[in-house]
Amino acid sequence: HVKKPFWPLVSLGYGSLLYLIHWVFSEASLITRWSVRPYPDHGPQPYPWGAFVLVALCIGVLLSAKFTPVTSMSITWFAVAVPWWIIACVAFTGLYLTYTYVAFAAGLLLGIFAFSIWPYLFDLLTLCPPARTYGLSLVTYLCFVLYTVWTIAFNFVPGGEYTRETYHYKIIAILAFIGLTLIHYKYPQVSSSILAKSGNSYSHTAFPGLVGSDGKRSPWAAFNKNVYKGLLIILLISLIGFETRYNPIAYKRSTLKAPKRFTAMIWNIRYGFDNNGWQSFDRIVGMINNTESDFVGLMECDCARPFVGNNDLGVFLGESLGMYVDYGPATRDHTWGSMLLSKYPIVNSEHFLLPSPKGELAPALRSTVNITGDLVDIVVTHMGNDVDDLDRKLQAEKLAQVMDNSKLPVVFLGYVTSAPYSRDYQQLTKSGRMKDIDPSDNDRWCLYIFYRDLIRLAYARISRGIISDTEVQTAKFEIPSATNYRDNNEMTHDRNRVPVNVRYPTRFGEVFNGHYFGEDHHYHMSTPKYFYKTGRN
Repeated sequence: HVKKPFWPLVSLGYGSLLYLIHWVFSEASLITRWSVRPYPDHGPQPYPWGAFVLVALCIGVLLSAKFTPVTSMSITWFAVAVPWWIIACVAFTGLYLTYTYVAFAAGLLLGIFAFSIWPYLFDLLTLCPPARTYGLSLVTYLCFVLYTVWTIAFNFVPGGEYTRETYHYKIIAILAFIGLTLIHYKYPQVSSSILAKSGNSYSHTAFPGLVGSDGKRSPWAAFNKNVYKGLLIILLISLIGFETRYNPIAYKRSTLKAPKRFTAMIWNIRYGFDNNGWQSFDRIVGMINNTESDFVGLMECDCARPFVGNNDLGVFLGESLGMYVDYGPATRDHTWGSMLLSKYPIVNSEHFLLPSPKGELAPALRSTVNITGDLVDIVVTHMGNDVDDLDRKLQAEKLAQVMDNSKLPVVFLGYVTSAPYSRDYQQLTKSGRMKDIDPSDNDRWCLYIFYRDLIRLAYARISRGIISDTEVQTAKFEIPSATNYRDNNEMTHDRNRVPVNVRYPTRFGEVFNGHYFGEDHHYHMSTPKYFYKTGRN
């Protein structure tokens, strides 16, 4: 008739730990996305720093053997658990409030803590009524998942105004539930003879390993003796897997000679899920490859949350395509995400949370890329939806200021949610000193490509297919070799009137008038269009 743990509290603690591990450590590179900053001091990159996450988690598993209910006759469990929990609180605070390597180190310490206490909390779980305890644990986990949805999608859910930008409430709840669960239960004393045979350690009921109830060695003992070896083998295999990903040749590009030309692409990829709800990572890679783009601005690409898979889409696309990644703002900043993929090195960048007094938080980034000696600024953004007029007005003003302040050639790849020639369009083009890639294209709503101090060569719109609910837009540009250059001012659909290296690939068909609604990808909306010079400016 030994007193049992308080099962509701155990459920809350175990559900919180389950969510914590899934939220922060289910992908080795997630904490690098929590801590990311703009270039050049962007902090630890997923490769190779993600390998340290695996090491930290293994250290936590090893330490879990020390966190048994009674560690020695002189040190109480309370004295061990409380300082360790306080360290975890400091670590989680560091991960949430600091950046780069400090935040990364805090995340590693948090991972060690989470995996060191997992067997103990699971042990408490086995001492409680199974159905209701496991059930409430899963409910707790799901409540945290839903709270994450309410925190990010606050503009689209009831009561969202109260959960906007409130990750800190969730963090406090997780740490409180885990801390109370750790200290609330006192294990019964064990006879000195059993303690002596077990090396002064009380065996977990969930993972028996040292002695059985009768003081004899358990059949699990032989298994436990090999746990460390097995853990080491798993870690080595994982680290070898990291090493095989190292491929510096994929990032090397041949030096461009005049005329220097490049292709920029914009796409909203809906978190890597297609229109039927299936993951589309590999098809996104194929689509980008097929467009032969040098720079890709992506929106709705922050998948580092449990309700969209908790994946690092940036590292997958970057390594699959051999492209540099500017990922920002950080995943902890409550946005849907924006990202730039670049075939050329990124030398400097800025990340922005655009003004959003009422509506959804709008991300933006400005990246300076080095195209074999020539610097170009590329701006990527996802503005707020069309319901919040003030938000879009302030966001357009901020983006115009960013582009106006740039002294370099600029390409704007933006999800603007405004019609051509609207107030926000005028703000971006006039105040930002930008030109529209095709001012005659009146049938646009979200995606826009603007440019400055470059020569436009071509423009294409590619139907959405089933990978996303948004079409693809691409534009080709040339970097002027002199300051007194003339932009191309005439348009043609005839690809034979322009140089071969300016033409779009034919894999998406030929010019198509109107919307193309097939499930494959096809040029549409009277594109591709090619631009050339005549005798007048």
